[in-house]
Amino acid sequence: MKEKYLFVPPTPRFTNKVIDKKELKRLMAWAFSNYGTGRASYMADRLKELGFHYATRAGISLSVEDLRVPPTKRNLLNRTNEAIQLTEEQYGEEKSQLLKDFKGS
Repeated sequence: MKEKYLFVPPTPRFTNKVIDKKELKRLMAWAFSNYGTGRASYMADRLKELGFHYATRAGISLSVEDLRVPPTKRNLLNRTNEAIQLTEEQYGEEKSQLLKDFKGS
């Protein structure tokens, strides 16, 4: 089933220029706020593949050490997921309480 949007996300305009780290950050923030997590993540993956493609063509080498995931990442992800779960539980409790209050009045 096709999703129906309440609004049509804006189309990015074509810009032919070199993008530095700051500009890439700005572009990805724009994508997340206008397209949502799914499409923005897909866009980030495609940009990464594009970067690897041209790095390979340019003869730039990357080592495994360059791609190493920091050891603190797992702990950070776990804490973040716990915070999300707690927030969702609190939201559910508040929603339930609001429904009770609404039905009671």
